[in-house]
Amino acid sequence: MHHDQENIREELRQSFWGVWREHRDYLKRQSEYFLNYHREEAEDALSMTMMKAMQKFADSRGDIGNMRAWLSTILYNTCMDTHRTVKRSRKLIEETDDFDPDVPEDGESTHARVPEDILRIRECLDTLHRQIQHLPPGLREPLLMRAVEDLSYTEIAERLALKEPNVRKRIQQAREQLRAIRDKLY
Repeated sequence: MHHDQENIREELRQSFWGVWREHRDYLKRQSEYFLNYHREEAEDALSMTMMKAMQKFADSRGDIGNMRAWLSTILYNTCMDTHRTVKRSRKLIEETDDFDPDVPEDGESTHARVPEDILRIRECLDTLHRQIQHLPPGLREPLLMRAVEDLSYTEIAERLALKEPNVRKRIQQAREQLRAIRDKLY
């Protein structure tokens, strides 16, 4: 019985790759359109779509009526998630531009920071943003969901159709990669 299941899964994998190759160019154009022709984001979204679709295809046992529409729906949802994530990241950086280091949040007075400190902080945040964007999508997405959206590991696992230990591992790997980059730069 186990051997039969392996054969079925292998047949589904082969079937999926045929379908993926057939629709890939169309999906690539759609991804670029959905993400306003930001090439890197579009490629990342296309890769995430491929991973999600491959998993869901195997779960469905290949019983999907309109493959192009099904893949387009997964792509659209992935692109919208990417768009929201990028928007949140940009908003976070813009909020730091509005940060006034001379006015503490608690209203108490503090010593003024010199402009060089403010510039250094902004440069560090810009560098962090760039490094996060260069993480592989499989690491970046869970990290941003945890750090920016403040989602629980369980919620992230549900959204990405992953197991919770896998989500924890990906976030750990993302943080390790960012630490390694930080250590090289500073």
